Order: sequence, then C-alpha cells, then structure tokens
Amino acid sequence: AMRSVKPSAARPSGGDGGGATTRLPLLESGLAFAGANTLDASPSAPLSRQDGFVTAEEFIGVDLSATRLVVLSACETGRGREVTGQGVMGLRASFVTAGARTLLMSLWPVPDAATARLMERFYQALWRDGKAPGAALREAQADVREAYPAPVNWAGWVLAGEAW
Repeated sequence: AMRSVKPSAARPSGGDGGGATTRLPLLESGLAFAGANTLDASPSAPLSRQDGFVTAEEFIGVDLSATRLVVLSACETGRGREVTGQGVMGLRASFVTAGARTLLMSLWPVPDAATARLMERFYQALWRDGKAPGAALREAQADVREAYPAPVNWAGWVLAGEAW
C-alpha cells in the first residue's frame, strides 16, 4: 500500500535559520481515488485505511513500462510546477518517468459534457478506427468544437509522449 502525503507538503530547506521551506511539486500533485475523503490519513491508522491518495512522487515507483496510454481526464492534469534545472514537475513527469509511453491530459478545467463527448470520440477513433493518438485527439476535438464551439470546451486537451 502507498502512504499518502498531504498536498501542501513542504520541507525545511535547512541552513538559513529563517524557517524557509522548499516546495516539493511531486508531493503537491496526485490523484484521489473513490472514497479517499472517508479514509484516515493519520500515521497510526492501518495502511488499508490510508489508501486513496497517490502523489506524483509515488507514481514514479510504479512500473508503467508496458503502458501505451494514460488518460488523465481531470482538471488541469497536464499542469505542473516549474522547478529550476528540472523542468515542469507534476503528474505528467511522474507517469513518463514510470514508463508510460503517451499521456492525454488537460491544461484547464474542461466542462463535463464536453469532456464526456471528447473522451467518447477519442476512444472510438483510437480503438475502433485504429487511429494514432494525435489523429484521434484531433478528430475528437473537431467533433466537440462543432457541438461546443468555445475553445474552453476542446482546446485544453494535449498529448505528450510517443506517437504510435
């Protein structure tokens, strides 16, 4: 079982005596699974009651080398925090480090109806029609754009990783 870390995680940077902290973006990003809000995050709780939150840092330890596609269809899953010398750290970086080949994610909160339609069309184009992820996403975005013309409904979806 993975132990959770609160999203506001920060560690003392040490040595300056001023109580400064260093932000840890891989502990500030993560996924909450069904029922996570009902679990006990205290260190004394049994591990089976602490599950439900997985940080980006914890995803790095998962072997996703056989995973062709990860779809993160929640608000702003493609965003992260800029870390000097390391680039943008967050869920995307964690899944790539863990071995996932391609990721589909959003850059901002996309309305639910548009997201549902985009996901349905994306999976149809990808799995039923055999299109590559980039072509499947373009087709899904074009379909959503017809029904929901405002860019907030379709333009926030991005692919990262390998083309197949």
